[in-house]
Amino acid sequence: MEVENIEIFVALKLARHGFVFHNRLLGLRVQAS
Repeated sequence: MEVENIEIFVALKLARHGFVFHNRLLGLRVQAS
């Protein structure tokens, strides 16, 4: 159970990081254009 919880935590952390990174790219595109 603990291992599964850690995997879920890591997956959520990576997903959140990817979402923030995506928002930064959109922000740069808006500033560039």
